[in-house]
Amino acid sequence: MSIVSIITIPLKTEKWQEDILAKRFETCRIIYNTMLSERLKTLEKMKESEEYKRCMDIIRRTYEEEDTKKRKQLKSSPEYKKAVSDRKQIMFDNGFTDFSFRSISCVHAKHFSDVVPTNVVTRTIGIPMWTAFQRMLFGDGKSVHFKKEGSLRSIATNGISGIRVVDENGISTRQMEKGKKYYCVYSSKKGKNIKMPLLTDHKDRFLMDMIDKEFRVVRIIRKRVNGKDCYILQLTLLAAPAIKHDADGNEIHPIGDKKLGIYIDTVSVTVTDGENTVTIDLRFENDREEEIRDLYRYMDTSKRISNAENFNEDGTIKKGLIEQGRKIPLKWNYSHGYIAARDQLANIKRIQAEQRKIRANIIANSILGMGSDIRINDYSFQIAAHRRKLIEDEKLTKDGKNKSKKKGGKNIIDNAPATIVTLLDTKLKARGYDGVKKYKISVDKAIDDYKTYYAKQLLDK
Repeated sequence: MSIVSIITIPLKTEKWQEDILAKRFETCRIIYNTMLSERLKTLEKMKESEEYKRCMDIIRRTYEEEDTKKRKQLKSSPEYKKAVSDRKQIMFDNGFTDFSFRSISCVHAKHFSDVVPTNVVTRTIGIPMWTAFQRMLFGDGKSVHFKKEGSLRSIATNGISGIRVVDENGISTRQMEKGKKYYCVYSSKKGKNIKMPLLTDHKDRFLMDMIDKEFRVVRIIRKRVNGKDCYILQLTLLAAPAIKHDADGNEIHPIGDKKLGIYIDTVSVTVTDGENTVTIDLRFENDREEEIRDLYRYMDTSKRISNAENFNEDGTIKKGLIEQGRKIPLKWNYSHGYIAARDQLANIKRIQAEQRKIRANIIANSILGMGSDIRINDYSFQIAAHRRKLIEDEKLTKDGKNKSKKKGGKNIIDNAPATIVTLLDTKLKARGYDGVKKYKISVDKAIDDYKTYYAKQLLDK
């Protein structure tokens, strides 16, 4: 698989361009939800068929077999192979393939084809939705969600049509040159064409090292900053990330040459080279938690006051209103105070997400500075977070206190341990090293300093 990199460049937009972009983002969201509704109905109908149920029963029984040898034997049996083949054919007949989702997205978008090009539809709707369905059908995804108003954050093309990068003469390009002026153009059949200058920072060394690489995906990102939508161009490049250097030409984040054993969980990462051991605390200090709670409390109160008819007497939200025998969705009104609080909350979360991202990169770079041959425990962070919550609840119950309201998965979001593992793997491969080597280990927490013990054990893997 080829190595890719991503660079972002701010766009200089005028108010009328922002209004058009907002409408086209919303149009894509409507198409997405319309297609998702149809796909979910088709999926339910497919799951109700006797043939599909028979195939899934055979496949499910195979994977539920705990004995590894028996499971391998079942997988090689003609019955299992036929069940897998039949399920694949049933999914093909019902349009559950990558190509079908691309085609179906264009069918749903035919009424908007004058303002939303086919290239935008397939890249923004068809491909992402199929990816989400794959996670639900074959991975750990539980469901595919509808997109709320304003929640669509990006639209994309392959850079050939729809959204393009052009030079000063209006000629499309997939490779920029340093020192030249470029524009992002969103063109459509009958709607207005938008031409937005790229605000290229020529003092950004990393950007200048990457800007002349060939790109294959062009994406416009919408970001909410201080209650205002900002638009950014994101390019996916066919190249490894450039190595960063300081003003004197020295490498900023050099990679060490030692072998490292790493034990990671939801709260810390322990790194050892056999002689020296370092434990890094992953817990994210949320110093604005009280402010976030106050904003949520204010928004809930404002929402209830402005939409009293949408709530039952016990304070719960009604499931829907009945008019002339038909169920219609609830309509929500939001006060100016609610909208201001919502924007303030979104801005806080954006800042915290950036802080977590920077922190994860700092931790990954510090680990890579120690060594490049990394052996790490293959860890299920979701299961671990759930277990940790159960242990905390048990302690609180023994002390006569109420159970914690904090969800088990919150540690994963705040501390982002999986992000650090991904960054380590990506950064190593980008420099030409082998990626992170993962090993499953059974942990006995009765061992004194078990994290250091297992980090050292991983060195022998």
